Amino acid sequence: MKLKQENLCIQISLILLFVIAAISMVFNIYLLTGYFFIDGPNTLGEAGKVFYSNRIKEGLSWFLPGNAPPFYPSFHGVFTHMAVGIPAWLFNLDFSWQYYLGRCFSLISLAVSLWFGCKILKFYKIPRLLVILWIMLVLSAPASILFHAISYRPDFWNLAICISCFYLLIKQQNKLKYFILILTLCIIAFFIKATGLIIAGAVFWTYLASGKIKRAFIFGAVLGISLLAVIFTINFASGGMYFKSFMTGMKVIYSIDFPITFLSIPFLWLPVAAIIISVIPPTIYKPAENKGIYMFPTIIFIGAFLACLRQGSAAYYFIDTIFIGLILTITILSSKLSSANQDMYKVDSILLLLLTAVLVYSTQEGMLSKARTISIARTEQFSSSRTKAAQYINNNNLYCFSDDPGLNIMLKKPAVIYPINVRQFEKSGFLPAGFRAKLITQRKYDIIYLTGINWKYYGGKAIPRNILDAIKLNYKNISSNSNYLVFIRKPEVGQKP
Repeated sequence: MKLKQENLCIQISLILLFVIAAISMVFNIYLLTGYFFIDGPNTLGEAGKVFYSNRIKEGLSWFLPGNAPPFYPSFHGVFTHMAVGIPAWLFNLDFSWQYYLGRCFSLISLAVSLWFGCKILKFYKIPRLLVILWIMLVLSAPASILFHAISYRPDFWNLAICISCFYLLIKQQNKLKYFILILTLCIIAFFIKATGLIIAGAVFWTYLASGKIKRAFIFGAVLGISLLAVIFTINFASGGMYFKSFMTGMKVIYSIDFPITFLSIPFLWLPVAAIIISVIPPTIYKPAENKGIYMFPTIIFIGAFLACLRQGSAAYYFIDTIFIGLILTITILSSKLSSANQDMYKVDSILLLLLTAVLVYSTQEGMLSKARTISIARTEQFSSSRTKAAQYINNNNLYCFSDDPGLNIMLKKPAVIYPINVRQFEKSGFLPAGFRAKLITQRKYDIIYLTGINWKYYGGKAIPRNILDAIKLNYKNISSNSNYLVFIRKPEVGQKP
């Protein structure tokens, strides 16, 4: 009788979990659908991707350093920029179509990731109902993370590579073509985004943990030689600019506080816990000869944690951890649900209640905040003014400072793409303190366009006081037909206005 009661409790918990997951998933899909078609950046880094894809389209240098305007080094993403820049050049795509094309690639990457995730669960003979639950859980992730699935960003592109490599390693096909495929994917992942190197590290350590020492070192050697060959070729072709761009992109602050803050997001707790549980002991994985596979999610998590030490990282760096961790969560849940051990039912109930609680919190938080990023807020308010402002600035050959990345990338000679990048370089000592305010004090800019929206990036809760003071002292506000706050130089002393 007790067993039946506990079984009923689990069934009720599962039903409740499905309902909450469905609500959260539908809410996220509703948000993502609407923000996919927004005409301008929908995440913080999307404007930067279009900036470089458009440079490829215009036949300009693919790489820039960080110590000169627009202070935005192409730290990574040469394949990411090429994927949109080359079609943009071939078909003369404008900024809007470059946004949409990049977003399509991200959405396709999400579909590929889901497909390989389902194949992994099918390999472990997980019931179809739990596979559906996994899909719903993944699509219930905080909207601030899922936004990158409908944004021209490289993170979901590498997620697709990560999950496909995980699947190929699980199948353990001892054929040369699978080894070459994994190797090729890891090389591509690095040039999509430098953090793709984490995937290569996970593959290497998985081979080692599986006792395939020779294969591990062949993989490492071929990968290293291939990456160096491509890197030196690109650097030579760019006149050394690739190395300069890479090195200046590293000159930011590093802190343990960043990953700790990201891991405070409740939705990450269960995926991370599942990865830790699966390591001690690694008996969840089948078959027995594939025991080393537990190293893959472990290294993926550790790599994401280390990558988040760098200022400029964010919670979406853990997207691979979320996908794989939830695969393990479902696998653990399935193994316990199929167990005849009565004590397991208590574990199942706790796990299901935790999943439900996390989803309730995530859904409620998303609905209350409407999950709008500062980039979306800017685009919704200024998209109609950007084109006119850019035309006016470009036609009059003006040197403009703006805190709107969506406008900056449309300028012929942008002074800056992201003001926050300059702030990061100032804090790290790469640029002198007060560098931005000094440029304004020296009246370097012909005109200034401000959104008036707080600079809520990495602890910067408002436009810095020294910049506002410099603007008020040297520039005057003028009326305009746009939504921007527009400033022009004040007359010099003795100069007629």
